[in-house]
Amino acid sequence: MTGVQLVYGQLQCDNDTSYLRSLIDLKTGLYLGYQGGLYPDGSNTMPYSHYADGMNISRQVFPLNADGAVDLVDGKVGFICLGASTAGNAFNHFKTVCEEDPAVNPCLKFANCAVGAKGLEVMIDTIEDAWYWDDEVMPDLDYAGITRHQVEIIWVMVTSRIDTILIWPYQPQEVANKYEILMQVLLKKFPNLKQVYLSGFNYGGYADPTKEFYDMIMEPSSYWNNWSVKFLIERQIEDDPGLDYKAPDRVAPWLGWGPHIWADGLRANTTDHLRWVCEVDYKPDGGGYHMSNTGKDKMGKLIYDYFINSPIAADWFKYGARWTSCDPDFKVEEPSTEATLTFSPNPAGNDALLELDRWADLPVEVTIYNAMGQPVSNLNFCPSNSYIAYPVSLAGLPTGTYYIVARQTGLRVMSLSFLKQ
Repeated sequence: MTGVQLVYGQLQCDNDTSYLRSLIDLKTGLYLGYQGGLYPDGSNTMPYSHYADGMNISRQVFPLNADGAVDLVDGKVGFICLGASTAGNAFNHFKTVCEEDPAVNPCLKFANCAVGAKGLEVMIDTIEDAWYWDDEVMPDLDYAGITRHQVEIIWVMVTSRIDTILIWPYQPQEVANKYEILMQVLLKKFPNLKQVYLSGFNYGGYADPTKEFYDMIMEPSSYWNNWSVKFLIERQIEDDPGLDYKAPDRVAPWLGWGPHIWADGLRANTTDHLRWVCEVDYKPDGGGYHMSNTGKDKMGKLIYDYFINSPIAADWFKYGARWTSCDPDFKVEEPSTEATLTFSPNPAGNDALLELDRWADLPVEVTIYNAMGQPVSNLNFCPSNSYIAYPVSLAGLPTGTYYIVARQTGLRVMSLSFLKQ
């Protein structure tokens, strides 16, 4: 073919590091004036107040029938994925692992609702792009055997296709703005939605410059996508009214990080040792964003490891005895009726978490005493669904041993001790 030059796209496997530091490694360090960490103050640990809310909301997850009413025998807990094909491919591998693992709650019903090549701008325009929900997402729910009223958990990995002009911090902030709108849309589409877990993109340095989505994937675009997730979640923690997840003004679900999957190519994270190998984890013809089967397995395992190890997700993700099994051939023993009182961490710093499980939904008075038996703090609250997680501030208390006494009039008194560092 004289005079015709054929150009084949290829991965940039030599571009195996961007010399950027992942959020989880950056911690209290700064990137262009902004502090790292997954959560505020450069921490990779969720603040106790948000953590307690997440624990309490997890206890509101129940199997639901097609109309959204609690059904402990035949109901389902819908767990869906939203994003583009990169998210959907990983979720399929995660879904396969979960459906074969007896440790995973059989009440969960998974649905891959990812739509290839579509970004945030399509997901949030419910007028011009109503087809996205009506013709793509909802039919995926039907195919999986669940209704929109049964969807209670969503994992999201997505970005915007039209905010790719790399100007810091405006680009990641604008993507976070679209995330915020999406959270409001999700609550309208799925009225029983309880929690949304978000992940940013993985390493984009191998992106093929001849491909359509190069600007969205190339570094620092993928890195900045993780900052967008961080900005969004921090807004909710800091009480952004557009992300209010508490009644009566609830406009969004509770938000938390899902698995953090960005690492700087071959240069592994020091925190979790994650890295991405071009020749192993990425498809040769995948544009630098589609993974090989090995990469999909790796992504799926990251998602699985996150949920199986998350204390917040544990109550509905793991197979336990709180519900009657949703599989008639897979019944469990009756739940224990023994009440528990726990306090963590112990030893504690300035913040800790108090948990009461299997207590009656009646007022509880909790008093904290110092080693001399003097009360130093009084708390009053009421469990819901026989459970409550309550954040406790210990700021100002000197180092030493303390005692907690929890009283529920006419029913029980329980106590424990802890060390304040």
